[in-house]
Amino acid sequence: MLGLVLEGGGIKGSFHMGALKALFEHGYKFDGVMGCSIGAFNGALVAQGDFNAGYQLWDTITPSSVMNVDDDMMTNIAEKKWNRNTIKYAIKLIRGTISNRGIPTDKLRTYLSKYVNEEKLRNSPTDFGVVTVSLTDDWLPIEIFKDEMPPGSLLDYIFASASFPAFKGEEIAGKRYIDGGIYDNLPVNPLIRKGYNHIIAIRTMSNMPRQKVIDASVTVDYICPSAPLGGTLAFSSNLLRHNLKMGYYDAMRYIKKLAGKTYYIEDLTDAQFVAYTNQAGVLPYKKISESLELSEREDATDILSSLCKKLNDHGIYADGEFGTFIDFLEPFATALSIERFEIYNFDTFLKKVLSQYVIFGKENLDQKVKLKTELKDVFHSIANAIITHGDLI
Repeated sequence: MLGLVLEGGGIKGSFHMGALKALFEHGYKFDGVMGCSIGAFNGALVAQGDFNAGYQLWDTITPSSVMNVDDDMMTNIAEKKWNRNTIKYAIKLIRGTISNRGIPTDKLRTYLSKYVNEEKLRNSPTDFGVVTVSLTDDWLPIEIFKDEMPPGSLLDYIFASASFPAFKGEEIAGKRYIDGGIYDNLPVNPLIRKGYNHIIAIRTMSNMPRQKVIDASVTVDYICPSAPLGGTLAFSSNLLRHNLKMGYYDAMRYIKKLAGKTYYIEDLTDAQFVAYTNQAGVLPYKKISESLELSEREDATDILSSLCKKLNDHGIYADGEFGTFIDFLEPFATALSIERFEIYNFDTFLKKVLSQYVIFGKENLDQKVKLKTELKDVFHSIANAIITHGDLI
């Protein structure tokens, strides 16, 4: 059985939905869903079969739709655009939170209750569970599935799982609960105990605790954000849409086994890498070898191996020579403002990097790239050799 686990992380939960969009487009179907905090809410929408509505929610939600706040001010705070008015507004919010003993959740609950349908969720064949912690029972962790929740309490348990310490706490049947993330923010084990043998866990890289996986024989695949998602309560529509997009492409990296850490590039074996560059005349190996004093031989495989060893010596490591070369190129691609959210083949990616390099120039690039001078020199040598002697551009 295939299970899905969604990590808590507040506003960072938009990353879940971007990743799930890619997974569903490629035919993934989950037998069970377990979530913590915002992962519990997103998981409920998946389990009840309303992913599309959930994705649309994250694409259109604004701070004022779920809290009594000013959208522009919240965006400035989230994006760290501080000025006198923003600082005054932030202080006002903090004072209000203290005087109210937490951020009121009435508006949030009303908004989200439009999306979670208890009857639909209970009738779904998909397992669904959440993790929370009972304050009343001496901080007892509660891992609970929908068939264990009394009728009418399903949304209560979702909010109990998502009772972030800054919020006013949730109460169910006279007991007070708090965010399950203080116990296990990535609850894989409840699905393992139910017999799931393959789990996809979508992370937010929260710093909250995670329990160790109890059975190493179970396959657990992690889809992780390739860049920080922002703060847990950093509510900005721009940030949410960015994280939706990053979730989609980071899941595509998992699905298609793409190379790269920042960019998304169709993978090549080292043999395919050498064969491609030989056939296309992309890398003029002799000129690169002379420029970098790599080897007296002209054999492409030998020179490429020497080049990657040189990169390793300067701290660039990845699986294989192709992976190492891509990792080496990525910081330069970023500095050259190459579009990140696109799936490239190697030919297209290299062409874009070199074409932009011609426009941008060596001095401008050196100012933007935060790498050792030795690595910058390697890049300039390779780029100039290709531009002057290669067949790529």
